[in-house]
Parts: sequence; structure tokens; C-alpha cells
Amino acid sequence: MSKFFRSGAVEAVASLSSGDQRLILPHIEAMVVKYSRSYAVSLQRFGVEPPFAVLASLVDVKGKQLLQGVPNDPRFRSAVLNNDQYHFIETIFENIPSDANDAAKQLRATLDHFANAAGLPSSPYFDESGNYHLQGQWR
Repeated sequence: MSKFFRSGAVEAVASLSSGDQRLILPHIEAMVVKYSRSYAVSLQRFGVEPPFAVLASLVDVKGKQLLQGVPNDPRFRSAVLNNDQYHFIETIFENIPSDANDAAKQLRATLDHFANAAGLPSSPYFDESGNYHLQGQWR
């Protein structure tokens, strides 16, 4: 669900299915990257120019698992979230991201912050050159 305000602000909300106790890091990252860029492009089409602030939060998540990767993949573990709310670092888009990789690069600090909540030191979906590589199923 998305709500656009006359001020140019966009509020977007995604929720888990009722009773679902697992959040999946690559899914969350992919949504943040995809929709941050999409909303920035849409705002520009309506005459709103950057800079844009991107703020992301997890709400009502105490006791839920944040999976580091896809379910049933033995390489990844999960972290149980101890807080009800997590508010992640703000990212400023100084320009409209040209594609998903550019959006992810600009969102790197936010994505790393999500990974920290999952017990990882940084997002595992960036290569050594700083390019974002999340499998197609998540984009």
C-alpha cells in the first residue's frame, strides 16, 4: 500500500501474512531497492526533484525471525528480533538512480543496517567492486 502526499512525501507499507514469523533479508532488501527507485522516478515524473530521503523501518517484529537468506538454505542462519521496532539509517538520493544496481549502491548503508539486524556485518549481496547482486527471483 502506498500513499502520496502533496508535500512530495510517499509512505509505503508492506506486511507479512497473518501468523508468519519469518522475514527474509533478500526479500526485504529487494523491496527497498525496487520501490525506492520506483517512487523516486514517479516523483520526478510529477515534477518533484531530488534530493529524496529514504527511511525504512520494521514495525511489530518482536520475536520474529529475520532470515539471512532463503529458507532451507543451510548456508544461512536467522536472528530473532528482540525489539518491536527497528528504524534504519536514512539514505538521501541526490539524483534518480539509473537502475536497481545504482539504487542499491546509494542505499548501501541502509541495506547494511538491515543485514546487521539479521546478524551479518554487511549486506551479502554486494560484490568486492560494490555492485549489487541479488538473484532475479527477489527483484
